Amino acid sequence: MHVYERLRRLILGKARVEIYYRAPLLFLENYEKVAEFDVKGRRLTEILEQAYREMNRVDGTERVYELNLRSMSVGDLVKIEGRTFRVDDIGWSEIRKYSP
Repeated sequence: MHVYERLRRLILGKARVEIYYRAPLLFLENYEKVAEFDVKGRRLTEILEQAYREMNRVDGTERVYELNLRSMSVGDLVKIEGRTFRVDDIGWSEIRKYSP
């Protein structure tokens, strides 16, 4: 993404997120990219929570319904501007060495 586009997104309070679901193999760290979309937010916590909400079945308006996917679960990943975060039991943890 060009510098101009990143600056424009920052000013508008938008971030591009990529969603990766963990493959159903118990002992392998395999991930599949299942979605990519924009969310509103300027703070990292806002962006992560908005992405999480869009990928969970709450009231029928979320993106997960359009994509016909399961809800986001512990171990799934969200990638934002080159940084990768894993869904934990409570909250998120940044993964420094993994890039799906």
